[in-house]
Amino acid sequence: FIGRSVKLQGLEILDLSEDYERGEQQIDAFMDGLARNQSIRRIRAYHIRGYESTALLRALGNLSLLEELDYRWSYITRDGCSALGTLLESGVCKLKKIHLMSSNIGDDGVAAFANGSRSIGPFLRELLLPDNSIGNEGLLALVTALESCTSLERLDLSDNDFSLAT
Repeated sequence: FIGRSVKLQGLEILDLSEDYERGEQQIDAFMDGLARNQSIRRIRAYHIRGYESTALLRALGNLSLLEELDYRWSYITRDGCSALGTLLESGVCKLKKIHLMSSNIGDDGVAAFANGSRSIGPFLRELLLPDNSIGNEGLLALVTALESCTSLERLDLSDNDFSLAT
């Protein structure tokens, strides 16, 4: 069912918040369909883990109208963070809001995200990363990546592990 829903013309909001098992073959077929859909503006994906998480983040590269990614309580691997960073740097989609609350990113994930997004496009307005075990090393990588992001209006790094003391 969910694979067929991606083929609908004019689909603007994709909600993947159900927490159920899918096999890799189903995931690949779904992501192929997702990558061909040019009307999606918002994706809500809660409790996404492992292979599915990375596959979804890689599939976003063709979604030129995507403005909002709400990806809470998921597990994003280093590869997934790198894919998201590369997506932002490419400018293919015009992401304005990224919400990654409690997604287990950590310093390695933030570093991968930052390396992929050395020059984040002029569209990102909100980056919400609360409760992701981000330490001092991850914070430094993130700040460096965001230096050129002049459009950023809101950055939420609450409930992480870094210290502002020098």
